[in-house]
Amino acid sequence: MFLVTTALEEFWDKSEEIMFLGEWCKLYSRKNIWEGIKHSVLPYHWDNRDRLFQDYLYLDRCYEKYLLLLTKKLNEIHKVNHSERYWRIIIGPWLFYFIEILFDRYLSIVDAGNTASISNTWITDSNRDFFTPRNFKDFFENCIDDKYNHLLYSYLIKKRGNIPYEIVNDTSSNEIVFTNGKIDLRRRILLNLINICNRLLPAHSKRYIFVAPYLKRSDLFKLQLSLGQLPALYYFDIDLVFYPDVDKTLRDNFFLSNGANEFECILDELIPYQMPVLYIEGYEVFCRHIDNVFFERPSLIFTANASISIEGFKFWAAREVERGSRLVLSQHGGHHGMGRWSSELKHEMAISDIYFTWGWSEKDNIKICPMPSGKLSGLKKEKIRPKKDGIILWVLMGIPRYSY
Repeated sequence: MFLVTTALEEFWDKSEEIMFLGEWCKLYSRKNIWEGIKHSVLPYHWDNRDRLFQDYLYLDRCYEKYLLLLTKKLNEIHKVNHSERYWRIIIGPWLFYFIEILFDRYLSIVDAGNTASISNTWITDSNRDFFTPRNFKDFFENCIDDKYNHLLYSYLIKKRGNIPYEIVNDTSSNEIVFTNGKIDLRRRILLNLINICNRLLPAHSKRYIFVAPYLKRSDLFKLQLSLGQLPALYYFDIDLVFYPDVDKTLRDNFFLSNGANEFECILDELIPYQMPVLYIEGYEVFCRHIDNVFFERPSLIFTANASISIEGFKFWAAREVERGSRLVLSQHGGHHGMGRWSSELKHEMAISDIYFTWGWSEKDNIKICPMPSGKLSGLKKEKIRPKKDGIILWVLMGIPRYSY
C-alpha cells in the first residue's frame, strides 16, 4: 500500500492502492480524483480525546523543559542575562506551537509505520534545516501548508527509517514561500509619525499603554481620559526591513542534547535550525530597532491579543516587564475558560501579572480578574437583538486541515 502524507498529488502513486496519512490529504475540490482511487485513511491518533489530553500534559512538561534550556542557550548566544519570563514572552508562542505540531506529525508517522502494510512512499530529501522562518508569522502561516508539512513528514520518515520510501525531489512543489510581512511605504510612514507623536506625549500620558486592546476606539479614548491621559493609539506591528542570512555555523554550534526519548531527540535536532531568524541572527538589530522606536518604563501595559504574534510588542513588553512594568492581558476568544485546556491561555496566564476574563474565574488563581468583554461591549449600541420566535443563528469557525 502506498502512503500519501499530504494533498500534493505529485507525490501520489495513483497506480497503487493508497493509504492517506489523514483526512488533510483529501481536498474537497479534488474529490473526483481521490474518490476514483482505491484508498483508506489511517485512523487519527487524537480522535481519542483522553489520549489528546494526556499528550497535552506531556507536551506542556516538554515545553517547560525546553524553555528553561533555551533561556540559557539564548542568553549565551546573545551575551545577555535575561530572565525565563523575558524569553517566555518572546519565543514562548513559537516554541509551544512548534513542539505540539511536531509531536502531532511524529505520532502520525509512528502509527503509519506500525501498520506494517506500507510498501512505499515518495518523500523529498529534506534535512533538519529545511525551513528557517524569519519570524513567528512566517512559521505559523506555513505550518498549516501542504509544502511545509510534506517536508516535515519527509524528514520524519527518513529519520525514523521504518517506512520504505523513494526520494522524489520536485523543487517547485517544495519551495516554501515566506510571508510578505512588510508594511507598505505609506503605512510605514504613518506608523512612524504616530510613534513620533506618542514619544512627544507628556510623561503622565505614557503611564498606561494600550496595545490591541479589543476596545472600540471611542471607548479606548474615554478610558485614557478617565486615567488622566491624552488619547493615543499605539502600534507595535513592526518588522525588519532586511533580515540577516541564516548563520549556519552558529546554528551548527547551537547544540541541544536534552532528549529523554525519540521524539525529544528529534526536537533537539530541529529546534536549532527551525527557530526563527528574529530570535537568533536578527535579535540584536531588532532590539536596537525597538529601542529607537518605542518609549520606556510605563507603569502598566495592557493588550488583548498582541502577545502571540506581534513581534515588536513581544520584544518591547519583555524588556519593559524586566524593568518593572506590569503586564495585564485580556481574554480575546470564546474558547478560553471553556475548553478543558488551552496552550495559548496557559501562556498568557504565565506571562501576565493580571488576566482579565470575560466573566469566569478559577479557584485559587489570584491573577484572574473577571470583567465584561471589551470586544462584545461595543454591540450594546448595535441593533442586534434576539427574537424569541426566530431561528437559531449558529456561529461557526474555519480551521486549517492540519492540527496546530
